[in-house]
Amino acid sequence: MLQFIDVSALVYYDRKLVENRLLSMINACVSHELRNPLNSIVAQNIQKSFIYEEMEKLLCSDLSEDNLKAQLFSLLDKLKEGKKV
Repeated sequence: MLQFIDVSALVYYDRKLVENRLLSMINACVSHELRNPLNSIVAQNIQKSFIYEEMEKLLCSDLSEDNLKAQLFSLLDKLKEGKKV
C-alpha cells in the first residue's frame, strides 16, 4: 500500500517564513544604517545652534575686545578638538 502526502503547502509555508525573516533582517540593517547618519546630522545642527547662541551672547556682552577675542578663540579651540560645547 502506498500513501501520497502532499507537502507542497508545508514547503511553501517554510519558504515564505524564511523569506520574511530575511526581509525583516534587511530592513533592520537598512534602517540602522540610515538612522545613524541622520542622528549625527541632527546632533551637529543642535550643537551648531548652541554655538551660534554662545557667540551672539559674547558679541553682545560688554567685554573688552581682547577678552572677547580670547573667549571666541576658546570656543573655537573646543570645536577644533571635537569637544562638545
